[in-house]
Amino acid sequence: MNSIENMKQYETSEAVDKVIGIALENPEAEKQFREIFKPGFLIKNYPASTLFRLTNTFPQAYYIKNNSIITLSGQLPCGYVFILGAGWFCA
Repeated sequence: MNSIENMKQYETSEAVDKVIGIALENPEAEKQFREIFKPGFLIKNYPASTLFRLTNTFPQAYYIKNNSIITLSGQLPCGYVFILGAGWFCA
């Protein structure tokens, strides 16, 4: 639950340009998720075979900047501590 709230902060704090959620195709679960968390970001739904080619760790985040990818696994840190220029997190 914290990761979702933190992810919502990433755009509002301007730590990132755009957040795109990637989820397992499940219309009923997505409806519940949207009602509970009210995400302000796009969510793309994919079948399990496609999703598990990307990762089998959840939550998993990819921060992409200047042809570099930083992978974050587990609970996502708060967007307000995300260092804009370096793409790393404050300790």
